[in-house]
Amino acid sequence: MKLSPIERREIKLPEGILQLTLMAGTRLVMGQLQGGPVMANDLLIALGKAGIREGIIGKGLDLIAKGSREQIPLAAAQVIEVPAGTTNVSFAMSELDQVAASGNMETLTEMDVILQVKAGQTLITVDSPKKIIERLPTGKSRILHEEDSIDARLFSGANTSVDQAGRAVLADIDGQAHRNIYGVVAVLPVENIPGLGRAHGKMYKDGAIQVDQDVGDGSQLECTADLRVFGGIHSASITVAGNIHIGIGADNPAKNNEAYIRAGQSVRAPRFKDIQVWAGSYIIATEEVYSCNIECMDTIIAPVIISSDIKVGNRLIVRDLQGISHIKLGSRYVADPELNKKVLVHTQHARRQGDIDQSLSSHRYTYNKARLNLVKQIKLVQAPAISPAQRQKTIQNLLRLFNAMDESLSAFKKAYDDYTSNARLVAQEQVGLDYYRQLQASFDAPYIMVTGTLAAGTVIQGPIDKLKPAKALSNVRIQPDPHTGLLTTTPLDP
Repeated sequence: MKLSPIERREIKLPEGILQLTLMAGTRLVMGQLQGGPVMANDLLIALGKAGIREGIIGKGLDLIAKGSREQIPLAAAQVIEVPAGTTNVSFAMSELDQVAASGNMETLTEMDVILQVKAGQTLITVDSPKKIIERLPTGKSRILHEEDSIDARLFSGANTSVDQAGRAVLADIDGQAHRNIYGVVAVLPVENIPGLGRAHGKMYKDGAIQVDQDVGDGSQLECTADLRVFGGIHSASITVAGNIHIGIGADNPAKNNEAYIRAGQSVRAPRFKDIQVWAGSYIIATEEVYSCNIECMDTIIAPVIISSDIKVGNRLIVRDLQGISHIKLGSRYVADPELNKKVLVHTQHARRQGDIDQSLSSHRYTYNKARLNLVKQIKLVQAPAISPAQRQKTIQNLLRLFNAMDESLSAFKKAYDDYTSNARLVAQEQVGLDYYRQLQASFDAPYIMVTGTLAAGTVIQGPIDKLKPAKALSNVRIQPDPHTGLLTTTPLDP
């Protein structure tokens, strides 16, 4: 198809003009600089003003920023896989979303991030199958392909099953349920532990844990579900697949460099102090966050944050930001620390699928070759003129070919079993990675809501620029402009 220009636009830059040519039904955007020089960020802002927000070609921006005056591709249509749509029937956190929308934190102390479920309870429903869409640089999209159905079993983890209609994942046992950032749902029973300390060594638990007292200095705990601590977590290394609910608080009085808290879902505590925290969903402090290193894929809610480093993908809801905090806002700044490992494992499994497929072809070829030879030998042994010696030799060949066919068939069955189990694993991993990417893509309008005061000197890094107010701000909402990506500050509604 010939790419003929359909529209031309000129966008003013700080120095010069960016000439844009939208081609092939806006599937391709070419750019050429007149004048200059120009920075790559200036070009990104100009594209935003022109309504070009998707499929940006970073190398094209860099070429123009380095002085090229040729016509350069700056954006192109993308073919994107949209994962199956699911609804969190039991995992919906509507109360927290109300806090995030209003900034009213009066109900925070009553909230529990750990979900207790009963056997037979619906956890999630599968609403729409996977789609493949074409997304244009202008943001418009069209469906190229839509699958007929989605296997809900791909979202079903430990102690869960799919209903008869194949549209919902149900709990098989009473226990604590969580859904990880890759979409898989699990329900685990709860084990009680009086307390944890250095003397317990490194502890791994397959299930949910409830600690009646403290998790002390030097503790190392990893569990596959939720963790509830009625006391506090002090200078410990904690990794859980689900949620963490802390009764007193989390801190690092021993200044242990190895101390951290990592939750696949949410973390809730009255206060956090001098501790590293990573969460795949929410981080909730009912009192304050002080001198912490916090990274959260979705939403942070805290009445007070003091002198902390914050990375948040979606929303930061705070009454007062005190001291000098550094905040990075947007999904580009947050990621699962295990993501690269998961992608590598998925790639290895996908390659193994190809190897198994070749093995199946080899066994199929060997079997069919032996079968054809067997037919020839049977015809030969039935020939009337065959001598006794030839007949005996042919019978031996028949036995050998029977054995070869039997061995090939057994090897084929084993390879086929490996193929089907590995195929399911590959499919589940792909669905999980798609779900993760969709989750991050949904954080397309991140913001900071300050219902009290934001201290002067607080540094906020957006997608493109930084904001460092010279004087305190009160009752403001800070977010990137949807077209330019530049941070904007607007007063909250009274």
